Amino acid sequence: MDYLLDTNFLIGLWRQPQAGPEARFLEANGDCVLALPWIAKGEFLAGAVIAGHSAARVQQFLATYPLTLPTDATLAIYARLYAALHKSRSAVGINDLWIAASAIEHRLPLLTRNVRELSRVAELKVVDYAAN
Repeated sequence: MDYLLDTNFLIGLWRQPQAGPEARFLEANGDCVLALPWIAKGEFLAGAVIAGHSAARVQQFLATYPLTLPTDATLAIYARLYAALHKSRSAVGINDLWIAASAIEHRLPLLTRNVRELSRVAELKVVDYAAN
């Protein structure tokens, strides 16, 4: 695995499979392996249900990405990150913090457009795929 995906990457690729910054990133990095954290998959599935998208089509779209599941290490990293951010009075959304913990556990940079918020997580390598 080369990168971990944030939910916004999936949403952008779903909406513009050939024209958006996500498609441009994939074209420029075609040989890299993109992994999907469980929480991002859950967020994407929830949005798909709300929007009324075909469950079969959504599953086919998501099936191309290996899934990372939480482990005891994920839980420990999440707890440590949460405590550090709480002490510094810096907020990061709960789901984003789970995604960050997964990226740190797997030592993967996170592809996201949510750079401002996720940059508060000191250990996390954040890649703004839309910046280029």
